[in-house]
Amino acid sequence: MRILHVCADSGIPPDGTKGASVHFRSLHVALRQLGVRVVAFVKRMPKGPVPEVPDVRPIAELASSIVPGDVILERYALGQHAVLDIARAAGVPHLLEVNAPLVDEASRHRPDTVKPEDRDIEHAVWRGTDVVLAVSRPLLDRIAVHRSGPIDIVRNGFDPDLLEGPEPSKEIAPTLVFLGHPKPWHGTEALPKLLAHPALVAVGARLLVVGGGPGADALAEAARARGVDGRVTVTGPLPQREALRMLRTGHVAVAPYPVDEDFYFCPLKAIESLGAGMPVVSTKQGDLDEIVGDGGLLVPAGDDDAFAGACARLLVDDALRRTAGEAGRRRAYAGMTWKHSAGQVVAAAEAALRRGS
Repeated sequence: MRILHVCADSGIPPDGTKGASVHFRSLHVALRQLGVRVVAFVKRMPKGPVPEVPDVRPIAELASSIVPGDVILERYALGQHAVLDIARAAGVPHLLEVNAPLVDEASRHRPDTVKPEDRDIEHAVWRGTDVVLAVSRPLLDRIAVHRSGPIDIVRNGFDPDLLEGPEPSKEIAPTLVFLGHPKPWHGTEALPKLLAHPALVAVGARLLVVGGGPGADALAEAARARGVDGRVTVTGPLPQREALRMLRTGHVAVAPYPVDEDFYFCPLKAIESLGAGMPVVSTKQGDLDEIVGDGGLLVPAGDDDAFAGACARLLVDDALRRTAGEAGRRRAYAGMTWKHSAGQVVAAAEAALRRGS
């Protein structure tokens, strides 16, 4: 079996630093580690060689590259039906990895990118693929309304190899860490307000943002407006290994997701933090309880007092912080590595090949 790993989204290059690129690259690596032959076909080619993705080709070459026995694994992209059409024409299985209901997400956060026909295309691709691989249970439930075929949950993961090496020195001051490029749905606009909360002021908490982009710039500006900018550090975009090293210099990882009645995310930042042994403070919604478990503290979404209190509690209680960090690491290594995710993809691909034979 050979897997043709496809990304038709021009905003997700295989050498990028944002979560979507990390996901594509990490799953690709894990598939190769399992002994699968994998070829990447992408809309946006990398700027140079990507060691983790050694065979990467323009998506325009996909149709001419397919041979019998191949399986196409497509990361769902907004308004894209062509890859499924190519799979059908070639008679090979098509697996669709869905990380978000993109029409709704884009309509909310970047409406200028949505075309009138995109919702029909989304539903048609969800119905027409051989297997949907959804990153969360809420997302699976949403997709199930539109299809009768197989749907599996394949969550995000982390790469233990990126955590190898000596443990970096911890910051002297109690430090909260936000990992990733801040996006509107991450709730990061609340972090300056939280940092000014009396519970966190009392313990001298600082904030380290391991990421960059417009969201990070807006966060820094909001911190200046609240007078807490002296307690905030923004690294800017970093290679993944360096980003995880910076994460471990802090004490508590934060994911302050706001109230969302349709919380469909599988937060990469939470899973990577658990794998790094960092206790996580986040909000209790979607699959987060199942993901974080005893690896941190979850509070009601929208309750700033509870969120700040949970952060302060972990920052001052060394034993609790250590216990939660160790528990989270065990959870992550037991079932949240990218190899676990890749194994599920391989099983789904093999089943699809059997059904087609």
